[in-house]
Parts: sequence; structure tokens; C-alpha cells
Amino acid sequence: MTDINNTSYENKLNWLTNDLNWWGIGEILNHYTILWERALRLFSVTPEQGLQNLEFMSRRYKKTGKPLLLMLESNPFTPDVYQYILDLAATREIPVKIFSCNVLDQFNDNVDLVYYPTWYCQQQNMLDFQEGKDKTFRFSFLASQARFHRLYLYQRCKQWITPEDCIAVHANNYEIQQHFISRDMQQHLPNQIDLLSDVPCVSNVGQDSFYSIMQSNQDQIDYQVDFTNQHNAYSAMINITGESNIDAAHVFLSEKTWKPIRSGCLTMTLGNNQTVTMLNRLGFEIPDSVDPELPLMEKIHYIADKMSSWTYDDCCTIYNDNRREIDHNQSWFYSSELKHQFVNQIKHKLEIA
Repeated sequence: MTDINNTSYENKLNWLTNDLNWWGIGEILNHYTILWERALRLFSVTPEQGLQNLEFMSRRYKKTGKPLLLMLESNPFTPDVYQYILDLAATREIPVKIFSCNVLDQFNDNVDLVYYPTWYCQQQNMLDFQEGKDKTFRFSFLASQARFHRLYLYQRCKQWITPEDCIAVHANNYEIQQHFISRDMQQHLPNQIDLLSDVPCVSNVGQDSFYSIMQSNQDQIDYQVDFTNQHNAYSAMINITGESNIDAAHVFLSEKTWKPIRSGCLTMTLGNNQTVTMLNRLGFEIPDSVDPELPLMEKIHYIADKMSSWTYDDCCTIYNDNRREIDHNQSWFYSSELKHQFVNQIKHKLEIA
């Protein structure tokens, strides 16, 4: 597969072509002009930048004569960003559709917002490094990007981490994320401060309350983003899935959701509180006894409670009791039925036969 993180236009077009051919809908490229998210200014847009966005879209439409298809499918853009693009294009009657990363668009009738499961497709085309391996850890949690809900979860749970867990948390890009961390803290914890001051980073990787169980005998965290499921975290019975997005109107399913499912882990989802409902609606069977759908702060306290009370033997029992659901979810992830659900929605909204 083409590298999804290489953002050059040529690479992105090659990547999309490969993906659409895998879906069996490569003809989309004959009917639409593709725009990448980085072609437009989408945040804190000034009037001048808005005009630049409009002129760019207008030029692309006039040059090709085909409707525009804007790729906003790989990052958790909020619905207001989508609406901004649609409203802007409407001022000059430029036909635009958006490849959305919001799974809610899989199930609505808005034909301008087309759910495109980029990360599902990516994981479909990767090796399964957990095949045939036993589950040897109790809980696992991976977090490399500094986001409020991930760091606060670690702060709440750190005293319950044991060598039977596979936890790797650090504050990568902490300074870049400070604005968003502060915003989310003010929303969810308006009366508490300094809760995240001891989140580990490179300088204190070895402290007792922090565990990074990596391949071989590495004593440092490998900060290279790894989209495979080869990390030992996916040898845990229960994976705490710290998704990227907690916005109420947006359910984002990245590789963080798909990797534990295809690896045969039970999940505890930490993200939008509709995530479990959406996964069940897609045909998965997420056990409510392990992964209940709760508001964010309640879910964090729920996870902390289970980490403090469920022993390794308890997790073995819980894992075996839910083996039917685990096997179903792993099989369903690779099923043609799920793939066709996504394809049918894309073809319907893009009017591709």
C-alpha cells in the first residue's frame, strides 16, 4: 500500500487510486476532481483566506468541469468545517462533495457528506502480527499524541499499572497540543488544574509508574508511528482504545479502533461516547459488560475502576467468557459484508453505478 502519511499530491493520488481499486470503485476518479485537505485553509479562516479557498475551488472546477471531491477523511474534522466548505462552494454554485471521516455520515441521508473509512481500508491491507499469539497482558494502552483525554486517563490510572500491563504513554507534541488540552480541560474539568504535570516523556521513561513493553530489549520508546499491530499492546486481553476525537457530533474511527479488533482484543473505547453504538450498528458485537457506552469522564473513571479491581485471572475469565464476540468481531472486520456496507453508501451518495 502507498504511504498514507506522505502528503505529496502524487503520492496521495496513487494511494487513493489503490484504495478505490481495492473497493472496486476506481471509476470515481473519472467523475470527480480530487482536492486534498491541505489545499485549503480550514481553521481560523480570515476573510482573505476564505476568498483564497473559494478562488482555488473555482479554478479547479473550471479547469476540469467535474464536481469536486474534497478528502477530509483521515483527520477528525468537525461538522462545522464540512459545512463551511459546502456553504463557501454554494456562493459560486461549485458542486462539491466531501469524503468524511465521521462514521455518522455512513447512516444519514446527507449526500454531500460521504463516509470514507480510510483507516479501515489501511488495516485491511496490513499483515496480522498477532495471528497465533497468546494474550499475555492484562490491559494495554498506547498514546503518543498529547491529547487531554489520554493524558487524564493515564493520570487517573497510573497507580494501578502493573508489569502485567502494556502501557506506553508520553507527551509527544505536548507544546503543540497545549491549546487543545487547555480547551478540553476547561470543558470537562473546569475546577481542576495541574493534573497532567507528571505525564511521562522522554526524560523520565524509566520511572516506576511507567511501563513500555516493546519488542526485544529496547529501553526507550520508539516514537515512530507504527500503523501495524505488531506492538505487544495487541497481545493484551483488554485494549484501552484512546481514539483521537471526543467531539460530541463526530465519531472518528482511526487505526486505533481497528487494530485491537482485528488483533482479537476486547476493547474499552475512550473517545466519542457514540463509538460503541456505531460499531454495533456496523455489525460488530461489543460486550457492554466490558465496554459500556458512557460519557467521557464517566468512562475514564470506569476504566480506572476496572484496572484497580480486575486481576490478571479476572481478565482471563472475562476474555474467555466473551470469546464468541471476540471471534465474531475479528471475522466481521475481514468480512465482505462489512466492506459492501461501506461501498454501497459511497456509491449511493456519489451516484456511481
